[in-house]
Amino acid sequence: MYFSLTLILFGESLFFKSWRVLGYACVSWLMVHIFVMFYEEPRMVKKWGSAYEQYSAKVPRWIPRVRRSAA
Repeated sequence: MYFSLTLILFGESLFFKSWRVLGYACVSWLMVHIFVMFYEEPRMVKKWGSAYEQYSAKVPRWIPRVRRSAA
């Protein structure tokens, strides 16, 4: 949801050719990133422990990796 919101704001900044909306998109992305790093992730580690730590080591925070399947 956070990533989608940011993409929508960046799209709006392009559509309206607005530096203000672009600035708002950048600030909102930064705030969400800080919130996830310092609030959400520590709470998940506290709740699920090493299982979440293993998961977060394999999965990127924002943009998924595209991997080729072993054929």
